[in-house]
Amino acid sequence: MSQPTPPPADLLPWDTEFFGFRIGRVRSGQFDSDAVKAWQEENRIRCLYYLAEMADSPSIHAAESMGFRLMDIRTTFFLQLPKSADLKSDFIIRQAIPDDLPEILHFTTGIFAHARFYQDSNFPTPLVDKMYNRWLEKHFQQQNTCIWIGEDESGILGFTSIETTPNGIAKLSLTGVNPSARRRGVAKALKNHIINFYSRSGFSGLESITQASNRSLISINCSFGFKLVSQQLWFHGWF
Repeated sequence: MSQPTPPPADLLPWDTEFFGFRIGRVRSGQFDSDAVKAWQEENRIRCLYYLAEMADSPSIHAAESMGFRLMDIRTTFFLQLPKSADLKSDFIIRQAIPDDLPEILHFTTGIFAHARFYQDSNFPTPLVDKMYNRWLEKHFQQQNTCIWIGEDESGILGFTSIETTPNGIAKLSLTGVNPSARRRGVAKALKNHIINFYSRSGFSGLESITQASNRSLISINCSFGFKLVSQQLWFHGWF
């Protein structure tokens, strides 16, 4: 007996509830325009995300023919551990506690402007700001995620959230710097600490995912020896 054909996309319950309209994500693999369109109509989807491999031109062209638009180039870097980083700084680096959240949220509005949701005018900017605040709140609640902060006598200057995996890889998720502390080396100091901490903790690698337009973070990654391992294309389709 033949197995049923899997759907070409999946409904995203969290995104749907948060933004207030039905959102889905096209599954990886060859993009089938007819199947995607039929699924979108059947499930009354307003927006579809699609992450395409850069070398898959037929799928990219098929998505574009349906009206999907490029929003972001997802850029993945990797650093093999252990590694020693010896950058000197005057910042205190420590693990954040829940009481730090209000101070962090005080300066997060708009600091993730490179992200694909900010590039898509169909998503209201105040709601996207709120989404990233929710994301940070969630990081404080997850057992496999911690947030490192850099601070001085004036307060918290920046942060990086890290998700650890059972296979010994630590994934850098969100990095943000207080606009008043830019160009002071806060992000570099955080990355320096993270490299040393997770090297000492026995992790085998660090993964850092960012946008191709985020040149400052890419420059920092390269300065610490991170290697570019992949680039993928984020598309959004609206219906």
